[in-house]
Amino acid sequence: MINYFLIDKFLLERLSLAGIARVTDVSERWLQNYVNDKFSNLKQEVGVTKKKGKLIIQCDELYSFVKSKAYKYWVWLALDVKTREIVGLLYWFKR
Repeated sequence: MINYFLIDKFLLERLSLAGIARVTDVSERWLQNYVNDKFSNLKQEVGVTKKKGKLIIQCDELYSFVKSKAYKYWVWLALDVKTREIVGLLYWFKR
């Protein structure tokens, strides 16, 4: 019997799919399909409420390599300082 509640808790803890499959005794293929179905059912828009007063933004930049140093990815985030909400996002790939 598949314990969906337990699988969902493991996913929230960001455990590896291979580890979740071993512990819950499901196949990795079944688990990947389950995760894909959950993702496709997620709401793709985030509601943001308008705040009164001055908006103070903090900008953060990060970059990483994928596969090798030849594949660079940059991510820029704009955050509301008070609420820590992401109010802007830009990502860029350079090869």
